[in-house]
Amino acid sequence: MGIRAVYIAVTNEEMDRLENLSEKKLLKEVEKMEEKENYNKVNIDKMWDSLHFVLTEITASEPIEDNPLSEFVVGVYPILFEDEFVSFSPQEDVQKIAEALKKIDFTTYKASFKPKNLAKNKIYPNIWVDAEDDLFNEIKNSFDELMKFYLKNKHLNIIVSIY
Repeated sequence: MGIRAVYIAVTNEEMDRLENLSEKKLLKEVEKMEEKENYNKVNIDKMWDSLHFVLTEITASEPIEDNPLSEFVVGVYPILFEDEFVSFSPQEDVQKIAEALKKIDFTTYKASFKPKNLAKNKIYPNIWVDAEDDLFNEIKNSFDELMKFYLKNKHLNIIVSIY
């Protein structure tokens, strides 16, 4: 199993509770939330790094501060663990990200999309050998699914978990 990205919408009360946990407890709690059915969440699996790269031309391991497209993928306030990553995106930031997303026509990225650029930049999961159209469509589907999630949950906080 590879590294995947899961996005979970949470209330202010849940966000406050999570922010006050130790890092070890935070990671365990977020993992529990991913398993529970009662949370609104989306899983874009392994496409997080490629989506970030297509939108920003930089790997997700180098988030861009105050860039809504970077924050869309990796969140606003990251907490890094050894092999895991959890990030908080407060409601105000989620609303800004959602507004920025409304202006994006993802198909415009098609012209500059080259799988060899993903491979050259060692973009996870380094599977960039499939047909260009198929890969672009898979990344676009992840964008569409995640954008829909942000727009639906723009009045909540979002937790990003990448592990």
